[in-house]
Amino acid sequence: MIANTLANLIKSSAMGGVTLMGLTLLSQPAQAVFITVNSTQYDVRTFTGSYSANISQFATPANGGLMPWYGNQTLANQFALAVYAIDPSLTGNSFSRRGPYFAYQFNPAAGPSPSSVSVSSISLDTRTGYPVGSLAPTTAPTGFNGVSYATATAVPWETDALPVIGSTLLFAAGVWTKRKLAKPLNKD
Repeated sequence: MIANTLANLIKSSAMGGVTLMGLTLLSQPAQAVFITVNSTQYDVRTFTGSYSANISQFATPANGGLMPWYGNQTLANQFALAVYAIDPSLTGNSFSRRGPYFAYQFNPAAGPSPSSVSVSSISLDTRTGYPVGSLAPTTAPTGFNGVSYATATAVPWETDALPVIGSTLLFAAGVWTKRKLAKPLNKD
């Protein structure tokens, strides 16, 4: 009788442990790659196209765009360096051997010159005239479709502790319920 009770207790404890481990593993969020600039995490993506066809993206988020660095060359440089630090092999576009472009300023046409966009990027090849891994400021024609521009979205704060806390509370509720519904042992 005591052996059966002990075996049932071990079996239920093992099932509880397996359940807790399963819930913990299932509740883990998917991992993504982010960069941090000025203590804020960003999800940086790229699109290939022209300024002319994507004007709505060339502004700060406060102005409806997807480029938090727009209007600030120093901030554009910080984003370019942060992306390069994650993966130096990024090439991003066919316009040159540079990482994605972080556009920060529109340059209207002056005389016979076409309009352009001032950009920051990281040189990935000495053929660009800059050492590999250095900032390579330049301009991109507004109508040229072969440029890879970067966009960024601030990532809301999240923690990996919440799923663990939830799993622990769920396990504790199960143990409490099991004890409340358990039949008392007959003492002979």
